[in-house]
Amino acid sequence: MLLAVDVGNSTVVISFIKNNKITSHDRSLTDSSEIEINYTEKINNIMKSNGIFSTDINGAIISSVVPLMTDVLQKAIINSIGIMPLIVNSKLHYDFSIALKNPEALGSDRIADAAAGLYEYGAPLIIADMGTATTISVIDNNRAFIGGLILPGVRTAMNALIHNTAQLPQIKLPKFMDTIIGKDTVSSIQNGIVYGNAACLDGLFDRISNELGYKPKIIATGGNMSAIIPFCRHKVITDEYLLIKGLSLIFNQNKEAYINAQR
Repeated sequence: MLLAVDVGNSTVVISFIKNNKITSHDRSLTDSSEIEINYTEKINNIMKSNGIFSTDINGAIISSVVPLMTDVLQKAIINSIGIMPLIVNSKLHYDFSIALKNPEALGSDRIADAAAGLYEYGAPLIIADMGTATTISVIDNNRAFIGGLILPGVRTAMNALIHNTAQLPQIKLPKFMDTIIGKDTVSSIQNGIVYGNAACLDGLFDRISNELGYKPKIIATGGNMSAIIPFCRHKVITDEYLLIKGLSLIFNQNKEAYINAQR
């Protein structure tokens, strides 16, 4: 069994994977003030509630885009199951190349997305990971990660609009809208955020495809995916667990070196 942890800017996801299937999945808010003792207790509680013993686990892996949290989770995993986790970075072995000017700067979340996206759907790919930021990753038909874009996330942009405007109310994003034209302040904000982001993604997908000279498959993941993707005009495959599946694949691809490092 594998313990896989995804540390994002907004959430920490702790998953246990057995035979490439996610058996448990816990999501909590990212809090950089937390210490390893708290996360040790959280991991232990998840294991207890799911009937998992430390002896069931033969590996651990972390993807983190919050450097302060990486060390905290690493120590928590060691405290909980006595195993040093594998930390995702550009120097591990992958079945795709990273064709960037500075590969070391590529976020581990985007690496994990690419690993799973290529395994599940093949190349070429556009991957939209819609979290605190929306990251667009492009993998060409030679299985090379050639770059992408980063823009404010859906709720990040919405919160900035609300907090920097005196008279706009707090709102929730609807699951259904029957018109693009808002009839009042709330619906105008809702429609602006949802259709604005959907139109932005559609436009980026078109421009990326034009630059490549061919049309890749488009995959979406992340916490804001379900609020926006239904309103896109492109065919977009949604995969809620893309990143976690990528961590499992990366661990398996680097398992031999990982086991040797533990000895």
